[in-house]
Amino acid sequence: MTMFRRLALCALAALMLAAQAFASGQPQAATGPLLLDEFKSNNLYVRELAVLDGQLLLVSNDTLYRIDTPTGQFTRHSVSGLLTQDAPRGSRYNWQLVPGDAAPQLIDTETGLLYPLTFAGQQPALGAPRALDWGNYRVSLEGGHSYVDAPPGYVMAGDTLLALERHPAGQGFQLTAFDAQGKRRPLETPIVLSAAPFAQGQALVLTSAGRDEQNTWQNPTVSILNPQTGEVTEKLQLAPQGTAQDANAMRITYDKSEDVLYAQLGQHLLRYDRWGQGQPCGTFPADSIYEVLLCPLGQDRLAASLGSAGIRVMDTNARRFADKPMLTIWGDPYLPGFSQAIGLVDDLNVRLREGASTDGLNAALISGDDTFDVAVVRLESTDFQSIMRKGYAADLSGSDAIRHYVEDLYPSILQAVGRDESIFALLVDGYGFLQLYEGFFFEKTGHPLPRTVAELVDFIEGWPTQYAEEWPQMEPIYMAAYKRTLAQVALDIYQDAMRYKGGTFTYDTPLLRRMLKAIDAMPDGAGEDSAPMENNGEFRMEVLPLREQIRDFHAFRGEGRDSYTFYPLLLAADDNEPAVMRLEVTALFINPRTKNLDGAMRFLENYISVINPELRMLFSPDMNMPIPNPRHEEQLAAQQAHLDDLTARRDKAQGAERTELERLVDISTKDLADMRENGRWLVSEETIAAWRAMAEHNYVNQRTGDNLAAEEVYNLFSRYLEGQMDLEQFIREADAKTRLIMKESQ
Repeated sequence: MTMFRRLALCALAALMLAAQAFASGQPQAATGPLLLDEFKSNNLYVRELAVLDGQLLLVSNDTLYRIDTPTGQFTRHSVSGLLTQDAPRGSRYNWQLVPGDAAPQLIDTETGLLYPLTFAGQQPALGAPRALDWGNYRVSLEGGHSYVDAPPGYVMAGDTLLALERHPAGQGFQLTAFDAQGKRRPLETPIVLSAAPFAQGQALVLTSAGRDEQNTWQNPTVSILNPQTGEVTEKLQLAPQGTAQDANAMRITYDKSEDVLYAQLGQHLLRYDRWGQGQPCGTFPADSIYEVLLCPLGQDRLAASLGSAGIRVMDTNARRFADKPMLTIWGDPYLPGFSQAIGLVDDLNVRLREGASTDGLNAALISGDDTFDVAVVRLESTDFQSIMRKGYAADLSGSDAIRHYVEDLYPSILQAVGRDESIFALLVDGYGFLQLYEGFFFEKTGHPLPRTVAELVDFIEGWPTQYAEEWPQMEPIYMAAYKRTLAQVALDIYQDAMRYKGGTFTYDTPLLRRMLKAIDAMPDGAGEDSAPMENNGEFRMEVLPLREQIRDFHAFRGEGRDSYTFYPLLLAADDNEPAVMRLEVTALFINPRTKNLDGAMRFLENYISVINPELRMLFSPDMNMPIPNPRHEEQLAAQQAHLDDLTARRDKAQGAERTELERLVDISTKDLADMRENGRWLVSEETIAAWRAMAEHNYVNQRTGDNLAAEEVYNLFSRYLEGQMDLEQFIREADAKTRLIMKESQ
């Protein structure tokens, strides 16, 4: 049976941090993110950048942004609002910006209409569209329905549109040209990795013959493409930098005002003046290399989009770049805010230590390695208590910013990153473990929420007789091997309770026996006679999806999964135990032997300014001020305009088109109602209070002896669940294994 298994805990829109920084007089780094408040949201997606009259342009969904790069000030415009009343309309999510050697254009990738873009002062306008031969991209489905599988990228070469279609081999792109009349013509070229406007009606293409055995693109070559003939003239072969993985992330752009080619090669940005030798002039955060978009701005400046990390204006002067001090980071860069933090230390060349690992970090610290400055650690996999005790982390308490930030955290987190009144690490990411429950089910049935493992067992046992017939589309939990699932959840909750208490860790308790015996006594197949859903392939839903992560407050608004009715739930081991919240924490610390202590400290201090405000609220018990949504009225107006547009189109449509538009009107109406009710606050007072109640009993999961033994214990537990040993044997062997590993770890 098909189950809900997709977690949808996405980040909320952040506060307007950039604007606050300007207002407070804080210096703005030249490579700092622009539109930080806009682009920290996962709801915004940028596919291309362009420049017009010295202003940076980008499109996200239905919104056109025009940005003044020196100041970061911007204006927003609705693209569909620029259309005439009778203009053909696709989805508002299909607009895409098309850069060119002249003025950029806008394409509606659903209708295949290409619009010239102009500005009269600050007001944009769309000219008469060019209808493109778009039939090849329309995919027909059964029942008369269809959709458009449009190319992901476009470049203008004179009056010719070049579309980057996905290559049939599944790697890179192939090119198709659309002439001034919109006629389609495939071009015969090697595999294309990137394309950019050039000059005189031509384009630049980055091509390759394919991948080698290391999965790296072979002989990446920049060539000039004549779109009329398809002729490719090779100009420059690029030498991939760094690792094979980095070499798979490549993009080019060209600044015709200075005759400079720019090439992204993984984390590295190189400039080629007048097609000469490539000179390093910048770096990209490792977590963003596959999302990079480039747009030259002239005068040694380049705009770079880094996905959800925002927009950076990079200084591309190679000499100034070479003079920057190096800051080397050990560890995983895939952290919220990592790219933004790098952008705020413009005077440093931040790079990652290749081949970094947790075991390697321990060896490096013991040996006195001074070739890295900052380390990223997950506390559940790194013995940070030993690192602090042995002096392998620099004391950060001399920084007022770090001390103020850390002292506001829950005591359990403070204990995990501090020792003897000193602070040794900065929390930069984390989440809690809990359950979810289907709110509307308990609201409709009046059944009380389970609060303990025993109550959960009772609920599941009673399902076949109480609810299965009335709720055939639901099941209490994932019922395939449900006893195993429950037992694993019970063991996790028990371990959380023991670690929260502290003291000697043992599995030899009446509590664990009661929990596991109750589950073992459940009848085999309880709840499995629930009938599968018999409708249009919809998902079968669990009433109690178990063991989820929470990184923000979305779940408290019922947005924990695909449904808007799932809410957080924390189960206790029994009535005599508190419900314990396990926290998984990621932190940064400074190598005490660093040669760039000042730069490392500034990097950590700047990181504080880009940490998601919700994360700080989750882990700082004194931060309880609700966060309003500064764009609520604007979002309501945009949603209302979208609904009005759909309604007008529905009223004119007939047949299948009208049916589809009626469905979209219904969805849009519900979205508008939800936005009015729930969109006023990014974080409300009620959600904060709900989290505080759950997080009252929390602990940080750290690499301790019992933690290290957990994998071995889970192997033993699997043998118990499979009937290879009884409960008492599992308890004896689990305790023995835990004691042994704890002794070895000491």
